[in-house]
Amino acid sequence: MKRAFSSDVDWIVKRYEADSLIDDCATINHRIRAIESASMQIDAIPETHFRTENGVLVQEQRIVSPCTTVSAMNRRKEALPGLDTFAAFARDIDRIHEVGLVHWDLKPANICFDGDSFLLIDWEPSLVQRRDGRMTLVVTPAYITPSERGGARPTSRSDRFGWCKTLLRLGFTNRSVETFGVREDEWIENYIGEKASLEITRSVVGKSYCR
Repeated sequence: MKRAFSSDVDWIVKRYEADSLIDDCATINHRIRAIESASMQIDAIPETHFRTENGVLVQEQRIVSPCTTVSAMNRRKEALPGLDTFAAFARDIDRIHEVGLVHWDLKPANICFDGDSFLLIDWEPSLVQRRDGRMTLVVTPAYITPSERGGARPTSRSDRFGWCKTLLRLGFTNRSVETFGVREDEWIENYIGEKASLEITRSVVGKSYCR
């Protein structure tokens, strides 16, 4: 059962023209139903609904207001929550993967903090979309594994890569995760291996939380 909201809520609304979504209808329908279902069970996914309105796919996500992105918190040097909050989010990332979902674009700008927990926003219904007349993968290359930047669909490995890189961007580090001259992205990809997000978090954050 998901936690109850105790504060005001807002809805994030996104609209997609039918011809902008390149994946086939069956793939899109399967994904949006999986997102909706997971959003009712996993705290890290805001309550999410999709509907069609005059040929346009509308996505609505429910978040507590105010809700601040991790990238904004980092930019403003705001205090970060405790290890338990990071661990709970990482545990939910693992649950997301267990139900067969991949976010595809896990990065600081897509993680919000609502004063209580982290939320993973911006769940795209189709990985391949037409933008400015061009077909493009709706991912941020810097936050997916180097081996998955060639145009293939990113896997849960890229979500874990994006989470690990986010932690490093927030300033968490310890001797066990220093690169020692190895290029950061290559090091992260080798480091995460088959580690679950929770294990990555305990290693990167747990030993370095005194800042």
